[in-house]
Amino acid sequence: VMYLFVLLFVASSLENGDEVLVPASYHAIGESLGVSVALLGSLTFGRSVLQTGSSPLVAPFIDLLPRHTVLGLSCIAWGVCTFCTGWSFSYYLLFIFRALTGICLAFAIPTIRSLMSSLTTKQNRVKGFSLLYFGSNVGALFLGHGGHLSRGQGIFSYKGMEIRFYIICCELHDCWCLAR
Repeated sequence: VMYLFVLLFVASSLENGDEVLVPASYHAIGESLGVSVALLGSLTFGRSVLQTGSSPLVAPFIDLLPRHTVLGLSCIAWGVCTFCTGWSFSYYLLFIFRALTGICLAFAIPTIRSLMSSLTTKQNRVKGFSLLYFGSNVGALFLGHGGHLSRGQGIFSYKGMEIRFYIICCELHDCWCLAR
């Protein structure tokens, strides 16, 4: 059971971190792709629209598959979309992969909350959710701050923007491994 709490904590950290990473990286993404910051705002809008629209689709999957399987599959799909976000070489590819990330998040977020609710007793539920939101805020803090710190810096032949998304992809793979 402890590994599931770790999985939920990590997934929650990455979920909120992923949401703040793109806006924190607008400058680097804009320079890399040659687009304006105003146009990059549509990335978050597109992700949000698809995330909202696909949220009702979670219920049939939860009825067909165990929740940890749904979470594991959504994390691996989210990881693939995140990898492709770092790999994107045009604005349109980036928009498509960020929109697909919204679908993956629509499956992951309610499943994380549902698992936390089931894993905790009524007396410990507030503690469980407070740790979940603590993890979410830690992810936002570190990935948002990291998005500003590594602006324009590169490692090997990769720009800082790409590295950030590849790191999230690796962490999501770890979540998938924990969920199996």
